Amino acid sequence: MAKHLFGAAAVAALGALWLTPAIAAPVVTSGDVSGGYNYTSVNNSGGNSNDWTVNGSGVVPLGTNWAAQGNLGYSSISGSGQSENNTYGIASGFYANAMGRLGASVGYSQLNAHNVTVDVTSYGGFADWYANNQFTLSVRGGGISGTGHSQGTSANLSGADYVGGQVVGYVQPNLALSGTIDYLDIPIAGTSIQTTSYRVGGEYLLSQSMPLAVSAGYSYETVNVLGFNADANVFSIGLKYYFGGNGSLEDHQRSGTESWGVASPVQNLQF
Repeated sequence: MAKHLFGAAAVAALGALWLTPAIAAPVVTSGDVSGGYNYTSVNNSGGNSNDWTVNGSGVVPLGTNWAAQGNLGYSSISGSGQSENNTYGIASGFYANAMGRLGASVGYSQLNAHNVTVDVTSYGGFADWYANNQFTLSVRGGGISGTGHSQGTSANLSGADYVGGQVVGYVQPNLALSGTIDYLDIPIAGTSIQTTSYRVGGEYLLSQSMPLAVSAGYSYETVNVLGFNADANVFSIGLKYYFGGNGSLEDHQRSGTESWGVASPVQNLQF
């Protein structure tokens, strides 16, 4: 049911974008660098983990309404006697006008944990609809393929997919609150791993002349494997510096880089 609802929202958003007349280029050459910390606590004595992340992204306009973007990132997860590293890169392109954005992305991630290495390719699309000055409604979805390696053996990952929806509300031009749902389905050896994440968060731009923003969030995540469920609580904080643009946080987010729509669907996956 969730997939059908997200699909209907995507169709509506795409129609709104393409039926809107083009205006002057709504994207400026700009970018951002960010760092953050996530603390994850798994219920029922499942342990906890610490996740440090660093990300960078940049966008360049390609004509009046088109733009290309690149992202690079790294995360280091440790806890309960285990550690994991995740390096990823994403290339994307999108069409933008006064009503929102419509685009596609392809990404590569490599996850390393103890004796396991997983190479993952993700591909998908996204749409943002600027409903008014206070709200942005977004959807995204796509597929995932890859290969896992462990102690001289390997296995292919295919048929995985992800889908999600997000609402961003601007309480004031420099303060954004968000609510997000993400779903990931990974078929493995005749069964599947299904994860669902419910997240609320906020971001505040401290100064328009020195565009440094602080953020905080909370996620409730569920994992289902062979009928067994695990739940986790994730608390996050972060810093982001915007460059190349100007104005309020809303201006940076709507005329600068695409954030959630092109983010790696396996960025914080733990195994």
